[in-house]
Amino acid sequence: MFFKKRAIQVSVVKTSPKKTEDPESTMATAIGESSARLVNELAKDFVKYAAGAIIGVVVLYKAADTLSQIAVKKTKSADNDN
Repeated sequence: MFFKKRAIQVSVVKTSPKKTEDPESTMATAIGESSARLVNELAKDFVKYAAGAIIGVVVLYKAADTLSQIAVKKTKSADNDN
């Protein structure tokens, strides 16, 4: 009388195995990401300073070339004055 009109239901549910995170793979991923960021920053710095150095060399070359052309023209005009 106590359990009248009551039922017990049991169902079987398929569960996936727990994903256990391997601490070594997690550490390797973190180290890989930090290394990638470090390499990226180093590459940016290298490109920035290399481009600055190349531009500086080109400017110095043009300045030296212009000064040498001016000197040649001045010496030719000085030779023609005599």
